[in-house]
Amino acid sequence: TTTTTTTTTTTTTTTTTTVPIPINSCLCDNNSNVIPINTSKVLLINDQNLINQLNTEFGFHHILNNMTAPGQNFHTFNSIFLQGMMLNNIPAGQALPGEPNDLRSRNGSFSFIHNEWPKVSGLYSSVASPFKLVSVVYRPDLFSTDSLNNPIDGGEFRFIFKFDPAIVPLNAIQQNHIIFEFKLPLEQATLFGNSIGAFSRDDWAREIAELNCKTGLTYQNALRDIMRRVAFADYPSSNWQNGSALGQLRVNDFLQQPWSLFEYRLAGNGLLQRHRMPKTPKDNYSDDPLAFIFNNNGIVPFPTGSSEIVNFFLSNFNTIKNPGLTYDLQDKNKAWQADYQLQTSWGELLKNNSTINSAGLNPFERTFSKYRFSLNTCQSCHSGTYATHPSYNPSLGATGSALGMGVIDFSTITTPNNFLHVDANGNPSPFLQEDLLNRKEELETLIGVNECISN
Repeated sequence: TTTTTTTTTTTTTTTTTTVPIPINSCLCDNNSNVIPINTSKVLLINDQNLINQLNTEFGFHHILNNMTAPGQNFHTFNSIFLQGMMLNNIPAGQALPGEPNDLRSRNGSFSFIHNEWPKVSGLYSSVASPFKLVSVVYRPDLFSTDSLNNPIDGGEFRFIFKFDPAIVPLNAIQQNHIIFEFKLPLEQATLFGNSIGAFSRDDWAREIAELNCKTGLTYQNALRDIMRRVAFADYPSSNWQNGSALGQLRVNDFLQQPWSLFEYRLAGNGLLQRHRMPKTPKDNYSDDPLAFIFNNNGIVPFPTGSSEIVNFFLSNFNTIKNPGLTYDLQDKNKAWQADYQLQTSWGELLKNNSTINSAGLNPFERTFSKYRFSLNTCQSCHSGTYATHPSYNPSLGATGSALGMGVIDFSTITTPNNFLHVDANGNPSPFLQEDLLNRKEELETLIGVNECISN
């Protein structure tokens, strides 16, 4: 007997269906396009009814108080900060050999603020100040990168304060504007004793951009949560002093003439101290005799003048012409203080410099690089781009079009005061209105790539 065994093989085919990630309907439409950002809800928040409510929790004194290290005394902390306005010499250990001094005392400004600050038993009050919050600003374009071009923060978030007119009624020009410029850290932190997870640059952008679709109390609460994370969170890593994410604090002072801009940072001793301003050339390198008289303080020899800045510009041209790359000046060229002197404007000096103009550079890249360098020098914009001065050649408008950067147009800026960014009511200046278009485009591109196209 023969037995035959038949084996049957069954083949099973498995079909895998990929389920798309749901589109974030707050940020993207059904065609995977980013929904246009409402600038006034996301990038420049200056509705004064809302700001007045925020001023209670995010008052000037509250933010300063949060920056103090454990055990620090608020009166001492605030005293050293305000007294920094009276400096007239570069701090010990930070002056460079043969460097002319570029610190001028603002004694009058210090005295004014000192007199206006509420006191308790002769000490600065930690529960009140003469300043009022007027605007909150998100800067997605000001993120930092490491040597491999990886983000090390998510940009900046700023709190702009001016004198409270109810306390300090001043004329339009007699002002003192203080801006807390916080970085957006990527590390874990604690907030009011509770742990909060780390954010990436994309997380920060998403969280802040989602204000775009919120309204009413939901919007206010979401905004407050972001502001708390920025100003009140404790970031314990060694990247931050006193646990604060403060990048720098800038003072835009009109209490004394001439106008002056200067910067503080939290130093290793845990106190706010004056600091050199990155990308800001000293007035006394401008080859202008008035700058020498104003800045030199008897130190000789005089600096070599604008030739050093021109040489820097030419040596770093390939970096300056690329808006995706960063650059900085040598310490000896960086200002501790910038005063509004039209004669020392880097915008004008670079624009008309024969060495740069005859260097054989691509003319559109040359114009853009001058413009970019001018913007980063703070005081240079005041006479570098607005319409009462000769235009760049090629023009900024033609340059933007030729380089695919869109229109670069500051024709609406006709006076130096247009550069005050926000007025006493928190309304944006013509310069800020123009610049907000660039910030809006930056954020929409970031959101579109990471939230809409990737889905």
